[in-house]
Amino acid sequence: MAHRCNIYWRITHCESLLLKTHQVFWQPSLRPMLKNFLEHILNSVCDQLNCLADFSPDSLVVHTVRVKNYPCTIIEMPDPNPESAEAYFVALVILLNPDEQPPNDPTLAPARYFTLERGVSVRIDDPPRTVLAEWSKDGHANFGDGPEPTVEHFAHSIVQLIS
Repeated sequence: MAHRCNIYWRITHCESLLLKTHQVFWQPSLRPMLKNFLEHILNSVCDQLNCLADFSPDSLVVHTVRVKNYPCTIIEMPDPNPESAEAYFVALVILLNPDEQPPNDPTLAPARYFTLERGVSVRIDDPPRTVLAEWSKDGHANFGDGPEPTVEHFAHSIVQLIS
């Protein structure tokens, strides 16, 4: 039986998705394909996990920014479920000088993958909180309380973590 895969897509698969396809977000000529591309990726992930998405590609917003002059793609996710630790945003920072030619295999580009997740409050009357995190092949690094869930605050927090 299929299950809902919101959290799986939000966290587990966005890094490989962005590593393989960041060109779609950065090359203006490919922008018209963005919606179809996101729909294809979402369907592929759901097929792999035998799950049903609880959001559509139309509910994702893609932001392209610079983080210390590195290209950074931030995907704004649908509002997280208040009862779970889901992501507000996922971001991939490609650690290449914009003037450098990227490797032929985009998965070989040096990169860092960050999330701004909805934190779970200890007490029911606590205000909502966020958690800034980084995911890598080695696992999950939790940097503690994160910023307000806006693209600008999230990007600024990433700048502080990039050395």
